[in-house]
Amino acid sequence: MKTARSDSGVSQTLSQANHLKNEQSDLRRMHTLAISSLCAIGALVYGIFVRTVGYYWDDWPVVWVYNALGSQGVTRYFAGNRPFSGWIYARLAPFLGIAPVGWQIANVGVRCLASVVLYLLFCELWPRRKDVAWIVAALVLLYPGFTQQAIALTYLSQFSSFLFFVTSLLLTVLALGRPRYKWPFLMLSLVLGVWSYLVTEYFVGLEFVRLVIIYVCVFKQGDFDRKKLREALLKWNPYAAAWVAYIFWRSFLFHEIHYHPIADKNVSYLLSRALHNPFKEVGGIVLNAMHNIIMGTFYAFLRPFMAGAISPGGGSGIMSWVIGLVVVGISLFTLRRLAIGDKQAGTVETSSEPSRSFLWGGIAMSVVGLGFGGLPFVSGQSAFFAPILSFGDRFTFPFMLPACIAFACFLACVLPGKRSKGIVLGLLFFAFSAYQVQCMNSYRHDWLTQKSLFWQMAWRFPGVKPGTTIFVDGLSESIGSGETPGLMDLLYEHDDRSGKLDYLMFDLRRLPEGKPSYKPSSPIIRHLRSFQFLGSTSQSVVSWFSPEGTLRIVTPSTAGEIVQGPLLCASLAHVSHPEEITTATQGVPDGPLLKLFGSEPKHEWTYFYQKAELERQLQHWDAVALLGDDAVKQGYRPTDASEWFPFIDGYAHAHRYQTAEELTETVLKESPQSISALSSLWLHCSRSCSPDSELSDTLHRLGNRLILSTPPHEIELQ
Repeated sequence: MKTARSDSGVSQTLSQANHLKNEQSDLRRMHTLAISSLCAIGALVYGIFVRTVGYYWDDWPVVWVYNALGSQGVTRYFAGNRPFSGWIYARLAPFLGIAPVGWQIANVGVRCLASVVLYLLFCELWPRRKDVAWIVAALVLLYPGFTQQAIALTYLSQFSSFLFFVTSLLLTVLALGRPRYKWPFLMLSLVLGVWSYLVTEYFVGLEFVRLVIIYVCVFKQGDFDRKKLREALLKWNPYAAAWVAYIFWRSFLFHEIHYHPIADKNVSYLLSRALHNPFKEVGGIVLNAMHNIIMGTFYAFLRPFMAGAISPGGGSGIMSWVIGLVVVGISLFTLRRLAIGDKQAGTVETSSEPSRSFLWGGIAMSVVGLGFGGLPFVSGQSAFFAPILSFGDRFTFPFMLPACIAFACFLACVLPGKRSKGIVLGLLFFAFSAYQVQCMNSYRHDWLTQKSLFWQMAWRFPGVKPGTTIFVDGLSESIGSGETPGLMDLLYEHDDRSGKLDYLMFDLRRLPEGKPSYKPSSPIIRHLRSFQFLGSTSQSVVSWFSPEGTLRIVTPSTAGEIVQGPLLCASLAHVSHPEEITTATQGVPDGPLLKLFGSEPKHEWTYFYQKAELERQLQHWDAVALLGDDAVKQGYRPTDASEWFPFIDGYAHAHRYQTAEELTETVLKESPQSISALSSLWLHCSRSCSPDSELSDTLHRLGNRLILSTPPHEIELQ
């Protein structure tokens, strides 16, 4: 009898052990599927672009600093703003190099890893709702409020900070739920939390979400209790102390060096302004906070549904839709398997009756996160969305996590039916992923535009004197928003390791309002953090990057040839002297910039145009004519007919008057407003070309179409 009971007990123990082992095995499979699906979505939406996107905006100065001064220069560059970000970049740069692909891979990897950590975090908080935990992680991965994934070098610090922060939250939960490892988890979570703030201040306001998580984690059931809240506050004390220490250091001890006249970033100035007019300042802060919250929540999730946001037109549109459909399949399959796994484990919780720890805990995290998330932008930075290359949406970053938690809880509560849930979630994941793919594709196109611009500059100016300023109207926002210092130094690498900026490309659209008053020999001064450029208008070139993608150099004698160009360029033509800055006429610059763009583009119209402009400057007229012949022979012609001007000039001076006349007729037909510029060109040719009867006949025929003040019969024949 005793033996039978003993055997029964052993059998029951073995059965329980096997059941526990099977549960753990099922849990591992569920986690593996969830993590793999998140990584697959990240690879599909962002990863496919890592080799076709490049550098943008704040990326370029860091690339120049590292190329010129190495890791020490990077540390110096960030010293007056975010020194710990500089420490990270200085150690990553030797491994990732200056090629953009390494930074792109790192940024995608860090973003995917952050989503994986979020999934594990919410699985710990909501063990009976792993599907909702996965939805939160996937929404953060595809969050449409932030579309600057392609600016990899710059935002690697922000995504790293976010990864450190959510990992710190996960370790906090593990410290509370696993007493055996409490102290190691606690210390590591403190270190990562502080490190997150030191890298960048974007997520410092989300520290208050940790308090809610501690309350939800420790006290999963029951009504709100002040005693429980007091205990949660005690457990949060170490993090609160570290947070207060960071705020004090950053606000009052750290000497931030301002390189732009933004005085409201100074805490003392902000406080004095608030004391002077408290109602106005507090009201402005509140209104700005409300604006950022709305932009980071409602408008962020509505962006993909705006007109034309995810248009299927063109190859890229079709590709985005295909990827969106694949993401929908991955998402719905993963969510179904997670729900089945919870059901088989006997821990499933019906969505129609969510526990208070799930629903109210999620709401509390969202409200607190949205309320405090905007603390880093208390000085007035506002989020804004642009149709493409939306650099202002970076201010939604702190609201990404609380907004996604709120959205996931909302979806879980209002979509009780499997079919309705599948349809709505499928639509959302399709829209969000297709939208992010199209945004990434916009950056791909911008990278190609940058490549075209700098190769044209290399063809037009193989060598340039140090100290040269190149004014450009029509630069892309990705390089024209004040981030051009260092770019020309990467193109025309000068043997100078002192950190001096030898060249500058200036975006004319950033000039102060009103007509610029540049005069010859006027100084041009530009700062890049602690680096400085000193130049003069006596050594400068004015240009226009046309919508058709051609770099047009403006000079006093040719300003009228750019018929559709901006008036600003024409008004500055008097300070444009390309002949004064050119030091080489053959080959291409030997700086690293062109190598970053890959192989040299195929020689199409822009190549022949730039080379013809260079030969025209050198008065190599036969070379201009040969370039024109090659372009026509290969079937290339400009979209803007006024780009024929250097070839007309070249053919005329090479005594090929018939070809020059035919091109003139073409320009007049396609661009009638070019009559004045064409008249000036032919008048100049009549004076500078060796007079002969063929030139006289050509001018006589053109006299019926152009305004030639000097009658052709007055030209003396030699």
